[in-house]
Amino acid sequence: MKIFNLPLSESTFEKRAPFYGRLSATIEDMRGKTKLVLRLLLLFVAKHEIEATNWKIIALWGMG
Repeated sequence: MKIFNLPLSESTFEKRAPFYGRLSATIEDMRGKTKLVLRLLLLFVAKHEIEATNWKIIALWGMG
């Protein structure tokens, strides 16, 4: 069983071109969404790291 059935002739490719175009657009869209999710996650983690660091500084200052 072939996973990728690549077109052998130009005419076959021309018949399937709309499919490849949609697939390409879908992959680009997924990449964009993945980048957005990763950025949001990074911001979320960074914010919590900063808050945790601030609490550590306050705790150390309080002990000193």
